[in-house]
Amino acid sequence: QQEEMGQNGVVPLFELICTSFLRFKPKWLPRFVELTQQYVSISWAYSSKEGPEGRVPLYKRALGVLSRKSKHSEADDEMELELLLCSKRPKAVLQALHLLIRLKRWQRVVEVAEKFSKLSPLLNKEIFTTLLAEFAQHRELDPYLDTLWPLCPAELAASDILTVVLQHLPRSQEDPVPFSSEGNQLTVGLLKPLLQRVVQRPCVQDDIYSDALQSPTFPPPTPPREHKIPSKAAADDAPQPPMARTSSPSTLVQGDTA
Repeated sequence: QQEEMGQNGVVPLFELICTSFLRFKPKWLPRFVELTQQYVSISWAYSSKEGPEGRVPLYKRALGVLSRKSKHSEADDEMELELLLCSKRPKAVLQALHLLIRLKRWQRVVEVAEKFSKLSPLLNKEIFTTLLAEFAQHRELDPYLDTLWPLCPAELAASDILTVVLQHLPRSQEDPVPFSSEGNQLTVGLLKPLLQRVVQRPCVQDDIYSDALQSPTFPPPTPPREHKIPSKAAADDAPQPPMARTSSPSTLVQGDTA
């Protein structure tokens, strides 16, 4: 409430500017929010307990201004998408992706997936899993498979892909799936290029040991042993073995004469 009204019932400057943009220059609002986020992030003091944008992210504050409009139109849906995407936050991007799926704007769905999958591996996995679930339910994404399959994360195995597909297959009450007469069912042929791509790519562990496996000789030859020759001083200092006690020649002579 304080973020919306500020002190003494005065509307904060950010909300006031957003309202002005929505009224006079709506196309400028997403860019304004994006630039404001960048400026606030640069000037943020790391000792502050709150985030760089305060308790409420700026894109949510802009969405709050948008939701207070008296009349809602298709242009407002597009504005909501742009505000979510300009934040580049994972939750906001996924929210925009689900909104596009609900509106069935499949080309825009693919464009958003291709662009924002590069932000982080975790977001890439979430986006691809979401679209794979949609792919299992209908055939609207079939024209874009050449763009979607390269987005498959490296950590996803073939078993993971099949698990997602089987969990989201549509339930048909009339015909079993393998013998369905409908033309919108998922077939093995549609899924085969993705599975081949996953199976044929090198494993992560293979990359770790690739340098060793590609060496000229594996295992490496044993280094030659060095034969150490003891020095003369060391030989002199070494303890001598005890000499056997023998009788002196004079003793032997005395024994013979006796």
